[in-house]
Amino acid sequence: MIEKVTDPNVSVWINSSAGCGKTALLVKRAISLLVSKEKNILCITFTKVATAEMHNRIFAILGKLSVMNDTEMDEYLLSTINRTVKDPDYVRKLVHTADALIQIQTLHSFCWQSIRMSDPQHLSKEIYEENQHMFCQLLARFIWERCQLSKKTAENTTERKLHEMLASLLSNFHLDYRKIIEKLKNDPLEQLATESIDILSAFAEFLEINQNISKHYISHNGIIETAINMEIWNAYEIVAKINHILLDEAQDNNLKQWYIISNLCRDFLIDETNNKSIFVVGDYKQSIYGFQGASPDIYLAFYDILKQRDPQNKLVQVTTAKSYRSSAAILRFVDSVFENVQLCTTSSEKICHNTNRAEAPGYIELIPLLQDREVDAELQLAISIRETIENWLKRSRMLKAKNRPVKGSDILILVAHRTNLVDHIYTQLSAVNIPVNFTGKFTVKNNPLFELLINLGKFLIYKHDDEALITLLKSPIFAWSHNALLKLKAEKRKERLFEQICGTYAGKVLKKWLELYGTTFDIYSRVLDARTVNTLAKHYGSETPYYIDIFLDNTLEQECIHDFVYIFSGEDASLKIKSNNENGVTISTVHGSKGTQSPIVFIVDSNYVPQNRDIFFFTEDGTPLLSSENHIRVVQEIRNIKKESLRYEHLRLLYVALTRAEDELYIMGTGKQVKKNSWYEACSNGIVKIGSQDQDGAYYHTNDLLYPVEIKKKVDRSHENRSLLRERDSDCCKKNTQELQNKESDLANSYKFPCKEDETSENGIDDVTKVSEKTFQIVRGELIHKILEYISKVEKAEEWTDLFLEEYSPELSSEQKNEIKKTVLLFLEKNRKAGGKNELEVCFDGELLRMDNVKFEKDTITIRDYKTGKDKNIDLAIEKQMHRYKEAMQAIYPEKNIITEIIWL
Repeated sequence: MIEKVTDPNVSVWINSSAGCGKTALLVKRAISLLVSKEKNILCITFTKVATAEMHNRIFAILGKLSVMNDTEMDEYLLSTINRTVKDPDYVRKLVHTADALIQIQTLHSFCWQSIRMSDPQHLSKEIYEENQHMFCQLLARFIWERCQLSKKTAENTTERKLHEMLASLLSNFHLDYRKIIEKLKNDPLEQLATESIDILSAFAEFLEINQNISKHYISHNGIIETAINMEIWNAYEIVAKINHILLDEAQDNNLKQWYIISNLCRDFLIDETNNKSIFVVGDYKQSIYGFQGASPDIYLAFYDILKQRDPQNKLVQVTTAKSYRSSAAILRFVDSVFENVQLCTTSSEKICHNTNRAEAPGYIELIPLLQDREVDAELQLAISIRETIENWLKRSRMLKAKNRPVKGSDILILVAHRTNLVDHIYTQLSAVNIPVNFTGKFTVKNNPLFELLINLGKFLIYKHDDEALITLLKSPIFAWSHNALLKLKAEKRKERLFEQICGTYAGKVLKKWLELYGTTFDIYSRVLDARTVNTLAKHYGSETPYYIDIFLDNTLEQECIHDFVYIFSGEDASLKIKSNNENGVTISTVHGSKGTQSPIVFIVDSNYVPQNRDIFFFTEDGTPLLSSENHIRVVQEIRNIKKESLRYEHLRLLYVALTRAEDELYIMGTGKQVKKNSWYEACSNGIVKIGSQDQDGAYYHTNDLLYPVEIKKKVDRSHENRSLLRERDSDCCKKNTQELQNKESDLANSYKFPCKEDETSENGIDDVTKVSEKTFQIVRGELIHKILEYISKVEKAEEWTDLFLEEYSPELSSEQKNEIKKTVLLFLEKNRKAGGKNELEVCFDGELLRMDNVKFEKDTITIRDYKTGKDKNIDLAIEKQMHRYKEAMQAIYPEKNIITEIIWL
């Protein structure tokens, strides 16, 4: 294969797979061309980061060659590109001269450079990056107010709906809406809602304004369109400088980008006399940018187009399937997941991987879904992930494949899309000082603290904004009651609200705040002093300082507080988060993880299924149709095509997610049941065929029998870290206790207890080893709590307890087991009618609280906490714990009387 890759006279099309060294092959091709004295080389990458990486790798090799003697150079080039050179001195100089021989650019950069070379009028233009969301929001407001659309549009059209429609239209900005509108007016589709035409007409008005802007600026997305309109491939000064094209990540190009590339190399294969070549590297399985117009079908079709232009058979197709990234266990799982699964409409290729790491240990676990209970499932999952990672790092858990302890930078947490789960994971990790690499957003409307701070800004801009002022007065900063505000209102004084409160403590503080001046950051940072932050933290939880830091970081974006408040008051306004830590855990979307890899990967929202959100569908001639027009046949047809396309892309996104993992892969999610077409469903189908089921309900697969023992012993089953298994323990226990009720005669064989760890063999404890009295008192308390959690679900409590103790703690003596059983049975006899919910969990101030028993009655809630031990004194720690429980329940049920009880066992 390497002979074809490095032969300058051969054009190559490489179909690759994840982790197979696509970039390395591209670098070898570039080096081969350079040492063969080829010039006019154009290397097209997909991102600026890839451009920098490619440049660095090529010039790092040229730097090595520059200091080698002739023998060393021949040996090196023979081993890497299977070639030798006749002119070593020329090669040594390449580190200084190669910049003139090879261009490494994104397609956008190349097109922009070509546009400026072809048309001098573009020399004075500047490129601007589009923030489409904010742009649409401002555009919608502008059109709504200036064009008085409330009188023009249909009655059910709102400014919010207009914003969504403009976003859909802007995603197809290249269409000529004036012609489309004219067509609709002259020959309208009878069933097309007049609302569509109204909105399109309004949008056309805006295009007139946009034309004036385009005289001085060109959008980043508009560069490709302009290059096509100018037909840059016909400009001699451009094509004369291209003899060889190297195309990286080819599957990510959309139809317009392929159109440009196709024209740039249209005669490369036809003329056998020229010395030109094209080198394409791609993987249709990793085509995940459908929202930008990329498609694996277009990618595969382009190969057919090139072959039609290739009468001399100069184009060679090469397939690479050997991974240098993932272990054999990971790849076997990937192959199992995608066995008999099609990833696009035009390819039914069987997915099969080989690995260069056949002996490396690997581990995959599919963890049962977490369900919403008293605590939001996404928050439960975030806490579980945090506790797992925290314990790995604290315990220095060994990463077997690397033969060293796990580091934060070994861990990559992936999501299919951003939800509150991402926010929860970020804040949970940050709260325990685990460094995080994360670029994301927090939606202002979803966070009460952010909303409060925006209202603070509104008040500082205009002190008579009563809504903002009331929000501040009722906030934890001043803690005014609803009755106090009603009393003010009842007095019916003529003064404005702010004037009425000027004499109060709150009024005096607010007056000082109004006197502040400076940048947005200056003002907010002075208001949010240590005392204010502490006050807010008591109400919003321990994560408050992190949220405030994020907020203050975003204030730096806008110096003027008026602009800041205006922008972040929008319906979907969001605050950006960007943190870079060298040894941090990385949180990323799958799209953002493209090109990366990590020893340990968590896929945390695997039960998500994407839905089509397009407001408009577009026919082949570009006519926009509202996707809600179900009675139009063509809309139904387009919807079905979109649905199938979305399903394929979601599967390809799963392929990218799974293949980021080098050694360990953990798949989890939330929901009451597995959703159809979800990643969780696909992974379940895959792991069942090759894996084993743990007694707690999880499936796992490994190529190292000791791997699950190490993982479970040190993390999931540890005394300090049972969070990941908490919900599945409970579910497993419910299932098995039902078996006890149905098969009481076969009690010993029908039950497997959750979280049992074979400590007898691991810790060297044999059947006759005695547990010390001090250790027994600790173990006794844990076992009693565990038994009480489940025993209410069984009928024969005594037999069940015997089996539980025998299975769960075989190291205890008969006397110790009998003492525990007697204590439990005596407690059950005394509290048979107590009722209530066992092991109730609530989240309060960012902390997960677990209460042993909570009984709900008409006007009261009784919280019972079970304590063990000989000394029955209630110390300060217990008092604080019970007070915390009471505070949490009072916050949820303010109308009820909360009673706390301690029951000694």
